[in-house]
Amino acid sequence: MKKVYSIGMIVGIIIILLAVPLGDLYGNFYLSIVGGMETERFTMLIQSAIVSFQIIGGIILLLCGISHILKDK
Repeated sequence: MKKVYSIGMIVGIIIILLAVPLGDLYGNFYLSIVGGMETERFTMLIQSAIVSFQIIGGIILLLCGISHILKDK
């Protein structure tokens, strides 16, 4: 069962490390659907997407790390 927690921790780290490219992909995908927007709004969209991916990766990493530590106790 610890293997699952270790994989979850690795996934969390990967999401944190790839937050910037994922945020950029999200922004470009949104831009292709909408068709165009102001530069400042586009920058804020990408920035919020990056922060969201970092938070999601951090939560996954934190939960799997705590579970990994407390599994034997």
